[in-house]
Amino acid sequence: MTRRLSTMLCLALALGLAACAGSQRKVSQYDLALYLQGQGKPDEAMQALQRSLAIDPDDPTPREALAQAYDKKGWRTQAVEAWEQTVQRSSDDPNYYSSDGKATRSQAWIGDAVDAHKRAVAALVRCYLEAADTAFKGARFDDAAKAAKRVTELDVDNATAWPLLAKSDKKLKDGQGAYDAWKRCADLAPKDPDTIKELGFAAFGLTKLDEAEDAFKRYTALQPADPKGYNNQGTVLAQLNRFAESQASFDKALAIQPDMVAALNGKATAYYYQKRYDTARTVWAHVLELSPDDPTATENIATLTKMGY
Repeated sequence: MTRRLSTMLCLALALGLAACAGSQRKVSQYDLALYLQGQGKPDEAMQALQRSLAIDPDDPTPREALAQAYDKKGWRTQAVEAWEQTVQRSSDDPNYYSSDGKATRSQAWIGDAVDAHKRAVAALVRCYLEAADTAFKGARFDDAAKAAKRVTELDVDNATAWPLLAKSDKKLKDGQGAYDAWKRCADLAPKDPDTIKELGFAAFGLTKLDEAEDAFKRYTALQPADPKGYNNQGTVLAQLNRFAESQASFDKALAIQPDMVAALNGKATAYYYQKRYDTARTVWAHVLELSPDDPTATENIATLTKMGY
C-alpha cells in the first residue's frame, strides 16, 4: 500500500492526524497536506508540505508535491527549483535508498520516492523544453542552449531537445557544440534527411571532411532527387582532392538542375585546382550567362585573365 493510498484511508477516519491501522508509518504532515489539498486549501497544504520537509529533508515525495503546488500557483521558478532539488536528492533506482547495504526506509517510502523522482524528471523536461523553445523563438540562443542541454542531461534520448541544442549552438557559432548535438540527433533519427544534412554541414565546418562526405552520401541516398545533396558532396570531395569523384557529384546535381549555379561554380573550381584553366573558364562563363552578377564567377574569370587564360 503506498503512502498516498494509506493517507486517504486514514484521513477518512481521523482528518489525517491519527495513526492508520496497517500503514507503514504514522500519518504525517505530508498526509495532512494531501487532505488539505482535497479540501481545497492549497495554501495550508503548502505549509504542511514545508513542515514535512523540515522534519525530513531527504524525503523526495513532499518536495515534489510542493513543486507541483508552486507550479499550480504559477510560480514556475520556485517549482523548477524544487523539482531540481528533488532530482538531485533522489533516484529512480530503489537501491539508492539503501546504499549502506541495509534498508533504512520502508518499501512504501522507497516506492513513493522513486515515483516522485520520475515525476520531477518529467516535469523538468516539460519546463525546460518550453523555456528552450520560447528562448529560441525570441533569439535568446544562449538561454535556449542552456535549457535544451539540461533536457538532454535529464533525458539523453530526447528527440526534441537535441535539435534545439544543435540549432542554438549553431546560432552561437559554437561549431563543436553544434556538431556534437547533430551527431546525437543522427543517432536518434538516422533516416531523417534534414538531420543528416545538418550533420554534414557541421562536420564540414570543423574540416571533418571524411565525416562530412559520409553525411552527404547518406543524405543523397535519402533524398536522391535533391541536387543540393550532390553539390554538397562534390564540394567535400573537391576539398579532399578527389576531383574525378567531385566532378561526378556535380554532374549528378546538374543532371537534376542544369542551371544550378552552385554546382557549376563547384565544377569550375574543381577544374581550376586540376589546372584545367581553359575548361574552368568555359564553365564560369556559362555561370555568368545564367547569373551575370555572380561574384564567384566574376572574380575567378578576372583571376584567370590575369593568368593569361
